[in-house]
Amino acid sequence: MRSIFVRTYATLASMVLVALIATWAWGLATRGPDPHFRDLALNGPLMVLESFASLPDDQAIARVEQGLDAEVIVRPSDEVALSELAQRRMAVGLPSVPSPGAEPTVLIRLADGRIAELRPHGPPPGRWPWLTALGLLVLGIGTAWQLRPLDRSLDQLARATERLASGDLTARVGMPATGPVGELAARFDAMAARLQRLVQGRTDLLLAVSHELRTPLQRIRLATELLADSRGEEEERRSLADALERDLDELDAMVGELLDLGKVELEAVQLEAVDLGEVLEECADHARRLGCEVQIALPDRRTAAADPKLLRRAVGNLVQNAVRYGNGHLRMSASWEAGEARIAVEDDGEGVPEDQRDRILEPFVRLEGARDRVRGGTGLGLAIVQRIVRQHGGEVYIGRSEALGGARFELRWSADAR
Repeated sequence: MRSIFVRTYATLASMVLVALIATWAWGLATRGPDPHFRDLALNGPLMVLESFASLPDDQAIARVEQGLDAEVIVRPSDEVALSELAQRRMAVGLPSVPSPGAEPTVLIRLADGRIAELRPHGPPPGRWPWLTALGLLVLGIGTAWQLRPLDRSLDQLARATERLASGDLTARVGMPATGPVGELAARFDAMAARLQRLVQGRTDLLLAVSHELRTPLQRIRLATELLADSRGEEEERRSLADALERDLDELDAMVGELLDLGKVELEAVQLEAVDLGEVLEECADHARRLGCEVQIALPDRRTAAADPKLLRRAVGNLVQNAVRYGNGHLRMSASWEAGEARIAVEDDGEGVPEDQRDRILEPFVRLEGARDRVRGGTGLGLAIVQRIVRQHGGEVYIGRSEALGGARFELRWSADAR
């Protein structure tokens, strides 16, 4: 707060002082002759000559100063530097007045040759210095009052940043969006939440990978030992070799899905206008080539803002999941509701139990009926879908298909066409 206040106050105060000085200088440069000095130049010489001609010097000086409200100084003529013009004027009995910009002094030659100087008394000290000081004080109080909310907000943001930097991933600013730095705080909270999800996801993923890789590796180790111990039974050796190949294929698929999951988490979303109909038709063609019957329902408004590559990947994973666990019938649809784009993929399989709908989106989580090696997959397809949709600021919703009776996966995200 101190640094912000000092810099802001110094800037504002400097601007005020510069404005005051400029105004004062402009007034000096443009103001006309002082009326008091004009009267002094017109009436002063006659009073001075009469007073000094009839009164002693001290009385004459007192009379002139009182009558003209001016200061009177009498000097010998050789102590006063006179210009040529002043000498000519005094030679004919005229007073000498200053040139424009010079000190306001009227010079009068007395009868005895001395020079009397008339100087108007300076104006009484103005109140502008006090008003300026008061204005600067009020300016300082107002600046502090205005900056206080900003100071509290920045302190709150700084504390949250320190907590996050120290490893506390739950640190949030928790500031209203209407505050001085509300938008910045909201972006910080969104960043912290995404960072927390990424770190937690990586932790869960490492635990899941360590568990999931152990199973095929154990099978490979067992098959290798059995293969080494076999005594020439060709059929047994061929069966063990096939098992090894399947396990290696499973590992290869798992590694590929893990790489894809990592790419999705790190890849920046490139939003552009995407035709949802084209995405659904492309994924439906893949399902039809696998022998499935696919229905597609599209809205009048088909364009939405999304990353076309990532969106195709998400819908493709849902279609692949529906083909694997369905019975050959799929329904795909796109819609708009409450400013959100929605894509749904439905199948005619057994569906997803309600108590498992949150878990199934986690990496390596598969339902009990899907754990066989023929249909189970790697357990990463739906996790990739969730990552993609969350990168678009949306969510995945799982329910039961009213039309086909199986599972219904719906992607929702705010996607106004750009």
